[in-house]
Amino acid sequence: MNSFFNHPLMLGFDHLESMLEDFTHRYPMGGSGVGYPPFNIERVKTDDKDDAFRITLAVAGFSPENVKVWVHDNQLHVEGNHHDMVSSDDATDTEENTSCAFIHKGIANRAFKRVFALAEGMEVRDASMREGLLSIDVVRPSLEKRAQHIAVRHGEAPTLIATKGDKTAQKVDA
Repeated sequence: MNSFFNHPLMLGFDHLESMLEDFTHRYPMGGSGVGYPPFNIERVKTDDKDDAFRITLAVAGFSPENVKVWVHDNQLHVEGNHHDMVSSDDATDTEENTSCAFIHKGIANRAFKRVFALAEGMEVRDASMREGLLSIDVVRPSLEKRAQHIAVRHGEAPTLIATKGDKTAQKVDA
């Protein structure tokens, strides 16, 4: 199977292919729950040269105590759960377990989970909720560009990578 990530001049990028493949299998577009809650992603200008993004989710009816935001394995997880409310999917809404009888119940009152893949080095800087909108700021700090000159030694094998059968390899001195 040929892939951009398997190009011989692209060294060390093979893990990206497996990450993308795993993510798209786990969270397919068009799957159930893909549209809830709706969200925006916008590029935000900052004073520094960082790449900054704001993810805004419409979470009307949720309080900050009902929402969890965390990062694990370069994935941003956002989860909301009403612990004290009856699910809108629950067909047993009667006067016994609610304070009213619904004629029409069109406001979603269900738990949700959204997962966003983050590139290597991305950092979640802030999360805040205002007027039913949860905003999460994500930043890719600018990396200083640097040049590195490598001295070429004569007649010696590199010391970082051992060749087959060579037991004298050691780590490179810094």
